[in-house]
Amino acid sequence: MRRDFQEPARCRPDLLIGREELFADAREQLASGGSVLVHGPAGIGKSTFLRALAEEYGATAHTVLRCSATESESHLPFLALADLLGLVLDEIAPHLPSAQLTALESALTGRGESSLQRDGLALRLAVLSALRALAARGPVLLVADDLQWLDPASAELLGFAARRLEGTPVQLLCAVRTEGPESQEYDRHLRACPPDTAAVRLGPL
Repeated sequence: MRRDFQEPARCRPDLLIGREELFADAREQLASGGSVLVHGPAGIGKSTFLRALAEEYGATAHTVLRCSATESESHLPFLALADLLGLVLDEIAPHLPSAQLTALESALTGRGESSLQRDGLALRLAVLSALRALAARGPVLLVADDLQWLDPASAELLGFAARRLEGTPVQLLCAVRTEGPESQEYDRHLRACPPDTAAVRLGPL
């Protein structure tokens, strides 16, 4: 049974007119088992492109996890992580060592003090173990929009896990705001993604 957490409204295909080739390239990358990072300036249509890909390719995944960050909430630690793993915590809990589970529960629920300084290694390993546990039941697609507003704690934890998921059926489909045709601002986000991630830049139609 496929599970899609925080499923958004369906995307209209006509909103992708003029970007069919880019969409086909991104689709092929996902179909081959890789991940995709969509980037471009504000208002260029990244979220629409991301939703269309997630809607189409998510149907092949066993579990779809989603988060969408906002600037006003970027100061809240572990918020994106809570969006992604909060609804599956009970499912993954039996697969985590007690120290990892304690750290993850504290971060996701706010019960007790938790920080990267206090529980750094346990939290990092907990996120990695959680994604591996979900992947053991079937392919996982992690969809994250507006990476530039991801709270730093969640970004660090997801980057740690993503760099260590090689050989595991976990794919990332993300979007980040960048400015200018030669912008390299997405580099740090690309480095935080799995090694087999392809960057897709959206420019003006």
